[in-house]
Amino acid sequence: MKSFLVFNNINDLVFWKWDHLFVKHILHLARGQGLIKSTDQISETDAGFSGELNPDIVIQIFSPIITSQRIMSCQFGNSYSSVQCRDDTNIVFDEYVGYLFVHISKNSVCWMQKSLGTLITIVKYFCGPDVSLLKQERQRAGVLMALNSWQRLIFRDQAALVGASESLSTGTESMTATLAALKAAINALPPPTTPTHAAIYVKNKLLSLYSTRGTEDLIPADTMFFGVMSVGAQDKWSRKPPSDSESRSSSPVEDDYEEQPYDGESIGQTLSWTVLIGGTPYGLHLHRLARNITLVLGIGMNGNSAQHVVTALHALSAITPTLTQRDLDALKQAFSPLDVAMKKAIDSLKKCKNQAESPQRKLQSQWDVIKKRLSDFLREGTGSWASLEASISSLAVGLRTAFHLACRGFSPPDLAIQPVALQVHTKLSPLYQFLRVKAMGNFTLGSYPSLTVNCYKTPVMSRYVEEFPGLVHFLHIDRCYHRLTAPALPHCSEMLSASKIWAMVEKSRSNLQEGHLSSMWKDGALHYAHLVWFEDSSGGPLKPRPLSVQALRALPPPNTLPEDYYLKLTEASFPGNSRNIRCLELFAVHIGLLPAGTALTHARRLAATICDINAPHPANLL
Repeated sequence: MKSFLVFNNINDLVFWKWDHLFVKHILHLARGQGLIKSTDQISETDAGFSGELNPDIVIQIFSPIITSQRIMSCQFGNSYSSVQCRDDTNIVFDEYVGYLFVHISKNSVCWMQKSLGTLITIVKYFCGPDVSLLKQERQRAGVLMALNSWQRLIFRDQAALVGASESLSTGTESMTATLAALKAAINALPPPTTPTHAAIYVKNKLLSLYSTRGTEDLIPADTMFFGVMSVGAQDKWSRKPPSDSESRSSSPVEDDYEEQPYDGESIGQTLSWTVLIGGTPYGLHLHRLARNITLVLGIGMNGNSAQHVVTALHALSAITPTLTQRDLDALKQAFSPLDVAMKKAIDSLKKCKNQAESPQRKLQSQWDVIKKRLSDFLREGTGSWASLEASISSLAVGLRTAFHLACRGFSPPDLAIQPVALQVHTKLSPLYQFLRVKAMGNFTLGSYPSLTVNCYKTPVMSRYVEEFPGLVHFLHIDRCYHRLTAPALPHCSEMLSASKIWAMVEKSRSNLQEGHLSSMWKDGALHYAHLVWFEDSSGGPLKPRPLSVQALRALPPPNTLPEDYYLKLTEASFPGNSRNIRCLELFAVHIGLLPAGTALTHARRLAATICDINAPHPANLL
């Protein structure tokens, strides 16, 4: 039984995704509580199939626990993050800009926190600080597609498992050709010129990325998001459209399906959304070049003011709990960031070309009134908390209006993408079969006498099997850029199955959260090693400051798309001096009897070899 629910500040349900077992369970509870009668809705069997469930019933059933969680959070500042039921069902909570995100499942709490955090990140991309946009069909569909894609990838892809992106290594000629094709595609876009990112993904592996001059760099989470969206789009294009008699309800029910190869009619289709990258609105266009090969275009929408409005909305959401808790000291601390953010937002709105539509004047007058009330309240104690809350609510409405205008109503720009994509298709079509085969594994480690590693510059042959006796699998991640280097999954190995690799990663995550940066353990004939270490800019090792278990548990769960756990770990380990420090991570699996010292030596040499292969640092890719 699984479900994702999002409640607003008045406990209305604005987003939901559930499976048929959740539907069946809720119908059973609703009948038991007298909320519905047997004749009021379809049967449980039909409901489990189509997912038809009145959201009002879910609201009534969950209202007590949602209200309890909000009271504990707002009035006492002591909210609970999870609840375990008698049947081992877990309910996990998280909050973002006043909206409560809920995940219900029988998985572990840690895993559910990671899943819920990923949903929040996806919502940030599609909605920014205005989660009410989930009520719009286009943004809601985008969130569902991205969430479904991530849930499938996390169980079958190593990069998604460890929260990293994997670049497709193809050699100099093909890399040059793809970069040239992307540059020509951007130059072919109709004027005016705006910040643009163009990328090609083979499945969820990044083949090439090109950004126009002056465009803000993408962070690793952005490239991972593009990969998730590419896989989601390819899954959507590969599904055969159901006939009228086979069509199901449009309700977001979680169902697995077998991918049905479609006969090519969907080649050339495009999916478009407005998303926020770094707080700036972009038109995101996904175009299918070929099976499993996607052209991704992120075209800026000249929404520079949106970034400042987003910052102001976040600062405003930080001040709201202080009003509910009647915390005067916290209100004073939150007032200064809000003042700075509002000044920048109003100044940026003054530069809007269409002053008639700009809400700058209204926001300015609203902020002047609120600023005076806040100043008088903090200085002299005049006024009331209720009047402040009303004024803040009015300002929030004005900021959301400005946010929508800056993002052009979240309607992606209507651009002629087809000619641009056709140009890329013409130049790269001879490489498609090669790229699809290459995506099956950048290099393999099996019964071959050597491990073939293809650097993005030149192919490098390294005899890993001879140099590292007993090594059967590894995952190396540069956590500065979240770049993964790993052999393909050993699908044909009975001893080392994919499930054992997944279990290895989960166990290492538990050890890491307990404060163990290095851990080794055995499972039958396999010997596992997990290492996290830090280096300076010249590659010299650095010793981190010891951290308490409480400090480590306060960090977000590792491998979560929304939060950079390793960046926060580096900052906590080297306070005030983490700018030029690299964090690296290595998983190694050996077979047979292996002393701990030998495993550690192998890990050290393997990491050094991979760093040499991947040098210079691939900053141009991420």
